Amino acid sequence: MPSISPLGERLTKDTLNDYNVAVTYKDLPLEPDFFECHIDFSSSISETSNGSAKNGNKEETPQGGWFLGIFSLEKSTLVEQPKEKQLLLGYVQLIGYIRLNNLIGSDGSANAANNPYWKNPEYIELYGKNELELEIDTVKKTPFLKQYGEDAAKKRTGGVSDLNSTGYDGRSQYLVHDLAYQFNSLSKAPDNPETHSEELAREIHENTIPFYVTAQLLLFSNSNIKGGQEKYVVKVPKPPNDLPPSYNTKLTGSAGDAGLVSIQYALVVGVSEEDAGNLTPRSVYFPFEFRLGKKGWDREWLQNDYLQHPVVDKDWKATIVDETTPSKAAPSGLKEKLLRDIDTLIESDVHVVAANERRKSSVSKSLTENKGFISQLPLKLRVSYQIRVNSVALCTLTMSKPFYHVGEEVHFFLDSAQQNDDGARVVGYQAYVEAHEVFNLEQKLDQQEKQLFVNTYKVTPTVKQNLFATALAENWDSESSPTRVGNVMTLSSHITQQFQSSKFMDLRYFFVCKFLLNEFTKPDATESVKDYADYIQAYKVDNEGTEFKFAIPLVVLP
Repeated sequence: MPSISPLGERLTKDTLNDYNVAVTYKDLPLEPDFFECHIDFSSSISETSNGSAKNGNKEETPQGGWFLGIFSLEKSTLVEQPKEKQLLLGYVQLIGYIRLNNLIGSDGSANAANNPYWKNPEYIELYGKNELELEIDTVKKTPFLKQYGEDAAKKRTGGVSDLNSTGYDGRSQYLVHDLAYQFNSLSKAPDNPETHSEELAREIHENTIPFYVTAQLLLFSNSNIKGGQEKYVVKVPKPPNDLPPSYNTKLTGSAGDAGLVSIQYALVVGVSEEDAGNLTPRSVYFPFEFRLGKKGWDREWLQNDYLQHPVVDKDWKATIVDETTPSKAAPSGLKEKLLRDIDTLIESDVHVVAANERRKSSVSKSLTENKGFISQLPLKLRVSYQIRVNSVALCTLTMSKPFYHVGEEVHFFLDSAQQNDDGARVVGYQAYVEAHEVFNLEQKLDQQEKQLFVNTYKVTPTVKQNLFATALAENWDSESSPTRVGNVMTLSSHITQQFQSSKFMDLRYFFVCKFLLNEFTKPDATESVKDYADYIQAYKVDNEGTEFKFAIPLVVLP
């Protein structure tokens, strides 16, 4: 089943006009196709009580004994009651959009590639992508963006006026910043909003392309925030299964070694503010991550071919839940964890597992019945790879599993090959997991194969190991058994599972390993310790090696 996150976390946005909006997502285990959204409107003006300021002057300590204090008068400062905040036409809706990264000003200004969160100019010079705009222009040639991007997107913004605006004031720049960067990463409105108002609006319009827009659910037509707070509980349908998962939502800047695009979802809370007889629409964007569950029978993992066309859901059926009726939300905190652990123990019972495995081996659903879906598992599940250089066996790479899930650990082992003759040996290695954004460009008539553009970046830190001493000892003693070394890396929980979109982009993962090889001469047959010391000394200085790099596909599932 599809899932969303974060659950139970209160997301609060200061609208910079005397009121705040907060959203909390909650799961509905009895209705897995829905989630619950708690929306709070609250005044940001300090509360008052009976005309007395809560933080006013303290009572003066009476002089002359305790008896006199009983009849002393409490002194407090009277303050004026704050005015009620007038809000009109409050609504909520969902949007999903593709964001072309690094081309939207990070602090309300233009030219984001030269003004990101990174402040080290040497870092930018070393790793920044000077050809970023050229790469984005290439991405825009994918069939989906070519047909449904920019001007075509104007027709499906669904009332989200920020996507079609010709200019932003300071507060709009502060709010729309959440479309392009991490939520609440801009602490205040820009000091000079008019400087880049029109250019920033153009950047938002050109580089934010909605592919999923719902109708609007009206929360209220006229509301005064009385008593400091108003609450609404809304039951919201999750996005449909044929939409892509959230991708690259943790991107923080344009340092270069990252993805060119992001796929994001947001809950839009919109209001109209009345000021001096004028109505000003405001949209607050609360992000949520959308993840897909397992699809398919038995051991199959299937998915749709995403982003074939944009979706405008005019029949979106979100409903306001009556607060007097308790909702069937999932238990939170330790109780929720306990219930999930109990469910896991029940499912992992040895008899249940054995019965499921027997059923899988006797009954199998044919893939031909799942037309239109893409299998995420290769036809042959491999865990062992023989690595050769110039037809000479070098080592054997063994992976712990044929496929992995997001958040799991990738264990791998290297077994050196038995070599009695002179040859290259692995004296060190570097390994990491790499993401490949394979953009599917339109196929030309005079070409048989579809054109591809690939952007790569690392998703795990690099692990390194020095094996020089081991290789030297192995080469000295030809009768020694092959050496096995291993290491581990973790697939971060915020990465996205692999997916395919024939009209836009395929996300694939690869295990990349770079060997440092060294040529060793065959030693003389002797067991003298002095000869072994002289043999080691010969490789101590003036020793050059060669590099050998390879990559194997890594299957990453939800």
